[in-house]
Amino acid sequence: MKKSFVAALFVSLFLASVIGVAFVHADTETSSVKVGTRPLAMAYDSSNNYVYVADLFSKSVTVLSGSTVVKNITGFSQPAALLYDPANNDVYVADYNSESVVVLSGTSVVGNVSIGIEPQSLAYNPSNQDVYVGYVKSLLSSGDLVAVLSGTTLTATVSVGVTPFAIVYNPSNNDMYVADLGSSQVSVISGTKDVANISVGATPEALVYDPSNGYVYTANTNGESVSVISGTQGVANVTISGVPVGLALNAQNNEVYVACHEIGDHGLVVAISGTSAVGQASVGQDPNSPVYDPANGNIYVANSNGLTLGNNPKGFLSAISGANQVQNVTVDFGPDTLLYNPSNSEIYATNDELGTVMLVTTGGSSATTASTQQSQSTVQPSSSAATTSGSSGSLALPVSYLGVLVFDVVVILLLVALMRIARPSSRFRPATGLP
Repeated sequence: MKKSFVAALFVSLFLASVIGVAFVHADTETSSVKVGTRPLAMAYDSSNNYVYVADLFSKSVTVLSGSTVVKNITGFSQPAALLYDPANNDVYVADYNSESVVVLSGTSVVGNVSIGIEPQSLAYNPSNQDVYVGYVKSLLSSGDLVAVLSGTTLTATVSVGVTPFAIVYNPSNNDMYVADLGSSQVSVISGTKDVANISVGATPEALVYDPSNGYVYTANTNGESVSVISGTQGVANVTISGVPVGLALNAQNNEVYVACHEIGDHGLVVAISGTSAVGQASVGQDPNSPVYDPANGNIYVANSNGLTLGNNPKGFLSAISGANQVQNVTVDFGPDTLLYNPSNSEIYATNDELGTVMLVTTGGSSATTASTQQSQSTVQPSSSAATTSGSSGSLALPVSYLGVLVFDVVVILLLVALMRIARPSSRFRPATGLP
């Protein structure tokens, strides 16, 4: 009986160890693909499952199928932004220095549309199947322009504010919202007309739409705030503790996640519900490009200057569930831009230091997996010793570390129990003549 129980304990410990290792390695960098110099932007083409990578300094666009390079398309000046058009299955490339937009079909160039100075932002409007391109009117202008493209034809230009840095579509009214970086406003375009100019915080550089409330959110970098817009009216300005640089919507909980740089050795990801900040998580230094993974409901950010400690220092991505950082995914140092590929459920991360794209396999439906490398520690502030949530919640000790700690405690207790069972009790010690 005792031997059977001991054997069962050994089996339990073995299975627990296997499960623990599975959790620890749930999210991993599976491969790294060499592309061009300074990969900057990415786009996913659902018609062929290709990922397109704009290589800014190599003056090329690399086409990936999974982790395989299909083709390197050359002849660009400085490809700065990419957009997939589901109406014609083409990919649009904003070629920054050539004053044009190049149109790709698969791996072939099918169009080149002259636009104007420094085209830098792209968005698609499914209601009219047009592509909107933000560009500079002139270097001394007090206002810039958005070009409207139908296929490979320029059909209209719309006057907006200074430096149209980002554009997003609002399906509740079919309008396009333009973040005018240089004039701290958002221009609203209906079809080919500018119908409103909304004052927001200083230097808006990112936009996202929330279908649960119809709001458009702007990340105001120099204003340290997020502005909330309903239709053509500003309805709130949410103060952020840090410098907001990126936005993503979590479709699972309908919250907007804000990647924020901070002065010091860490950054923040702030969760906003409606017009209120409801929690925040401490992550690595200079988090960029938040992206939503529908496979596990997590938000991932690229800590562009985050560094792990150990014999082989690495960079890392952070995964956030709710208002908690649940995982650090070790990658090569310097991740910058993230993209979710629904065809293989992997996160693609550009690395402008190495000129690569790193592929990360996420943990599927598991939203509370452990750190990928427990032997290394992440540079985090000393104030990050507790896990809290709510309007002032913060986290810098990932939930994964707590999970591993609990796992270790359970293993130790099981080992102690095993030793007690295997050792004869003093109460029944056999007679040996010894005291």
